[in-house]
Amino acid sequence: MGNEVSKFNETVECHMRLGIDVRQADQQIRSTVVLPAGLGKEVKVCVIAKGAKATEATEAGADFAGAEEIIDKIIAENADSVESYKNGNQKIFGFLMGQVVRTAGKGANPKLAKDLLTEKLK
Repeated sequence: MGNEVSKFNETVECHMRLGIDVRQADQQIRSTVVLPAGLGKEVKVCVIAKGAKATEATEAGADFAGAEEIIDKIIAENADSVESYKNGNQKIFGFLMGQVVRTAGKGANPKLAKDLLTEKLK
């Protein structure tokens, strides 16, 4: 997005007079437009799975796949939180689970992630 003219998020709004009755369900119009440059955000796909499913995800184009590797990465990046959890602060577990889900996005299996995180934090 290197061709912006202003310092704010530029938008376009379009109004059309179509002569329809919007109260009628069959006359409502809703649509989306795909922008040529996309949203300008880089999307990463991370899948928490074991064995064949992790391999399948990698072959399908996932940036990260695996279970223990992702959990180990989260634990390494949040060493202070892990230490706090081991000292008795149980609320930190929710934070660590949030980090796992944030990293994995929609590819996270919550039950598997919770079990692995619990096992790794013992």
